[in-house]
Amino acid sequence: MDESESEDSLYLSVVSETERVPVILERVAQFARRQGVWDTDGLLLVVRELLMNAIVHGNGSNHSRMALIRVARSGVTYEVQVDDEGEGFDYESLVLGLPEDPHSLVNRGLVLVNELSDELTFERGGSRVRAMVNPGGRRPESYRGRFGFAGDKSSREESCTSPMAKSV
Repeated sequence: MDESESEDSLYLSVVSETERVPVILERVAQFARRQGVWDTDGLLLVVRELLMNAIVHGNGSNHSRMALIRVARSGVTYEVQVDDEGEGFDYESLVLGLPEDPHSLVNRGLVLVNELSDELTFERGGSRVRAMVNPGGRRPESYRGRFGFAGDKSSREESCTSPMAKSV
């Protein structure tokens, strides 16, 4: 694992092995605690879900591929960016509501990330995901279900009125 840290940013590069995720989460928690943030559950859940998606789905758990994590603080908000070396995915057809089977343990990661984030953005065909997270409090209702598209879709941004979002 390669890492660098400044006062407001943490950069990590990790081999695509799910076994490394707890180490990354501990580094992010330490980074946030040094800045006086102790309620890190939401932030860590966002990092975990985005990193697991990058490793398992983006990089196909290919140990020769890397996942890059950037956590940057701006005021009380953290920008979490996770990049993988995969081909991306069809993020325009995402349904950010709960799966049909409420007992299913799959297809919940981005739903959780969307709920815990002020904004969720996909770039580079979906191989880069950014989430804006405020670990210190609830996000304003005006942001509920908000997500955007960047990169090749930079001019498009969609807002959903419900966390049980429709297809984009």
